[in-house]
Amino acid sequence: MYQEYVRRYGDGWTAMHHYCWALVDIMRMGKLAGRNRAVHDHAAERALGNIDYVLQNSTTSFSFRPEILASRARLLIRMNDYGQAAQTAQMLISEGPTLPDGYVLLADILVKAGRTNDAKAVLAKGDELVTDKERYAKMRGTIKIK
Repeated sequence: MYQEYVRRYGDGWTAMHHYCWALVDIMRMGKLAGRNRAVHDHAAERALGNIDYVLQNSTTSFSFRPEILASRARLLIRMNDYGQAAQTAQMLISEGPTLPDGYVLLADILVKAGRTNDAKAVLAKGDELVTDKERYAKMRGTIKIK
């Protein structure tokens, strides 16, 4: 089956087990949130390292890359690294301009940074380019803009 998955999804599949490890660490972060900050932070860094490994070993055509980029941005938001999170969301928009995730993530980051007008502009661009309007509307509804 492994070779079939590589054929079906591309060479990036060979590194996907690192994404699975990252997801385990992200779940551990939730359980550790109030208990041990050092262990929580270590899990976050390990998750980020594993996500970056998959991204470094996949091309923009890799089927799961948009999901992995979105997970990276969400993780960086949780780590309060809004600069890197914004860069990741921008990368997601560049690589998948018709997908909703990058626009919503970037708008969320901009709202958190107090840049409401910039967030509105990002969402307007998404209104124009995103092809799955229903999914985009649901995701867009999570952004609280005053």
